[in-house]
Amino acid sequence: MKKITFLLCTLFVFSLYSNGQNTCSTSTPITPGTISVPALNGGEVPLPECAANANGTRTAGVWYSFTASVDGTANVTSDLPANVAPNSDDTRVHIYSGDCTLLTCIGGNDDVSGANFLSDASFPVTNGTTYLIAWDDRWNAAGFDFVLSETSCLATTAPGAVTTPTPVDGATGVAIEAGDGVAFSWVEDTTGDVAESFTISIGLTATGDDIGSLADVESGDVITFGAANNTTYFWKIDAVNCFGTTSSAVWSFTTEDCVDTAPPACVTVFSPVDNEASAQLGTGGAITFTWDDVPTATSYEMFINGFSQGTRASGITFTGFEVNTSYTWSLIPSNCFGAATGCPTWNFTTSSTILNVNEFDLNSIRHYYNNTTKELTLESETSTFTNVNLYNILGQEVFTKQLSQNNEILSLSSLNDGIYIAKISIGSKSKTIKFVKN
Repeated sequence: MKKITFLLCTLFVFSLYSNGQNTCSTSTPITPGTISVPALNGGEVPLPECAANANGTRTAGVWYSFTASVDGTANVTSDLPANVAPNSDDTRVHIYSGDCTLLTCIGGNDDVSGANFLSDASFPVTNGTTYLIAWDDRWNAAGFDFVLSETSCLATTAPGAVTTPTPVDGATGVAIEAGDGVAFSWVEDTTGDVAESFTISIGLTATGDDIGSLADVESGDVITFGAANNTTYFWKIDAVNCFGTTSSAVWSFTTEDCVDTAPPACVTVFSPVDNEASAQLGTGGAITFTWDDVPTATSYEMFINGFSQGTRASGITFTGFEVNTSYTWSLIPSNCFGAATGCPTWNFTTSSTILNVNEFDLNSIRHYYNNTTKELTLESETSTFTNVNLYNILGQEVFTKQLSQNNEILSLSSLNDGIYIAKISIGSKSKTIKFVKN
C-alpha cells in the first residue's frame, strides 16, 4: 500500500559530512552496478520528499549522482538478499531531476510491499542527463547495498491517457481510509505502447497537483495524503513510459463528513504483553505484533523504542530484533476526530534463542476454553508443553504453571471474568493466544 508524499518547492542546504554522509551539491558520482551505503550518521536530509510516509523524523541522508547513458528507464533497488535482517531491512529512496537549487521528484519508494520494507523505484532517463539519488534514515540508519541499472527505451509512442477514475469525477461522500488516505483506481489505455508506471497528483485547486505528486503508484492503491473530512480534492494520473508521459483529465471528489464525536480510547489487548520476559524471536529475529481494535478507531500509529513505524495493522511482523534485548512499543489509535491521548508504552524482552520454524510448528497447537467448567484445554500434536503464563488485559501476570504433557487442562475458576492472553511454552519456544473467560 503506497502513501503519497507532499512535494515541497525548495531544497534546504544542511552541513557537509564526509565518508558518504554528504550533501546534494557534493553527491557521489556512481554508475550502474552495486553500491554500498555506509551507516547514515549525518549528511543532508533529502528534500523534497519523493517517497511515502512523509513528515517523520529524519536526521541523516546520503546523496549520489548518476548520468544516464541511454534513453530509457533506470531502476534503483535495495530489495537484495544482502539487506535482509539482521542487516538493514527498512530503506527509503528519493530520486530527483534538476539541480540542487530546485529539485523535482521523478521517483521514490519507501516499501516494496506491506511486508517488505526495502525499496524499489524506476524512473525515465534521457541519455546524458544527470539525476540525483538520495537515501534517508526515516526508519533505519544502518548501512545497506543497492543496485542501479538502466534499460534502453523500446517504446515508439507515449502511453495513452487513463480513463474511468475512482472516485468518479464529482463524487461526494468519499470514504477516508485508515491513515488519512483515499483509494484511487483507473483504467489503463491499451491502444498504444503500454505505460511502465503511473504518477498520481493531488491538489486543492483545479490544477490537481498543488498538494503533491507520487510516482510508481498502482490502480487500487490507498494514497495517504492527509485527507480531511468534507473537503474537495482534485487529482490526475500521468501514464509514463520511456518514450514520454501522458496526463489524464483532472477529476474532483469530496470526502465524507466526520461522524466521530471524540478520539478513540487506547488499546488494551495486545501482544507482546507488557513486561513479557521472553518474547519468542522467529526467523531473522522476527516478532509479530497484534492488538484488538478499539471502538471508532480507524488507524493505529505504531512506535518501537520511541520511533514511529507509521500506520500499521494488527499482525504486522518486524525482523531484526536481537536476542536477550529489551524493547518498548506503543500504539496511538486515531479517527477523524483526532488521536487518542495518554496511551501507555509497553516493555518486552526478547527470547534467548531464535525459533527455527521447522522445529516448532505453531499450527500444531490448539486451545479450547469451556465456559461451563471454567477450564482451558491445550493440545499439541507433536511436542510436550513445558509452561504456561497468563496475563490480563493490563499485561499483569495472573497465573503460571509448569506443564509436562501434550494435552493439558487448566482450571481457571479462581480468575475474574475477562480477556486473557496465554503464553504457551514448549522448551525455549512459545506461542501467544488470546481467549475470553466468562
